[in-house]
Amino acid sequence: MNIVKALVELIRIAETTLPDDVKKILKKSYRSEKNEIAKMQLRNILENIKIAEEESIPICQDTGILTFYVSSSLGNLDKEIKEATKIATEEIPLRPNMVLFDKRKNIGNADTYIPIIRYENRTHNEITVLVKGAGSENKTKLRMLEPSAEVEEIKNIIVKDATHSYEACPPLFVGVGIGGDSSFSVELSKKALLREAGKMDRFERDVLERINKSNVGPMGLGGDTTALSVFTFKAPMHTATLPLAISINCWALRRATLIVDEGRYIC
Repeated sequence: MNIVKALVELIRIAETTLPDDVKKILKKSYRSEKNEIAKMQLRNILENIKIAEEESIPICQDTGILTFYVSSSLGNLDKEIKEATKIATEEIPLRPNMVLFDKRKNIGNADTYIPIIRYENRTHNEITVLVKGAGSENKTKLRMLEPSAEVEEIKNIIVKDATHSYEACPPLFVGVGIGGDSSFSVELSKKALLREAGKMDRFERDVLERINKSNVGPMGLGGDTTALSVFTFKAPMHTATLPLAISINCWALRRATLIVDEGRYIC
């Protein structure tokens, strides 16, 4: 298998299956949910996942925008990733989502600047793809807070944004970026969605608990399960700033990783 074929398979896995940690937390929420309507919605979600996996079809009709996180040691793979995205669009298939802002003319899923590719230093030779739909992406928020803002204020902002994101198909995964500059905090919040579902520190667990007391529930129809995990990445910032970014993802947290090992490609 060459790199392009391996990348096509990576995209296929991300679009048609969910990672084990995501499925595990969805099943746990289904078992613990007390609201009958919410429980029914979670049951439908789990059935949707099962059918998509068995039939190898996209989990959602919005096959999203693709962001690739690539180990810089692998060299420049822009050409290969774009080629694989074009092939995957035809073969899986993916909905051709991308348009230009002025004419809104559809340009497929691979063109100038797309898919999004980020090169970063990693300890392993890996390529991770994150698939994010428009309903979730539209709920992204960036705030430049006063540097005097307290922790409680930050928590309250995250809770407010998450509980006003019912159009993004709850239960949600909430990525938070604090620090850096404006653009880096948004990058952090999106990258936070790559973390393992359910593993949270005290700050994150507290925010999650507050979100789930809102009774927004699955698909915004009420219940105990408005969010599944809160992920926070923090960075140092200028003393006169306090950037806070929030990236929302629906229950379908679609991501997959390709490991490159001496010419072998392992999804």
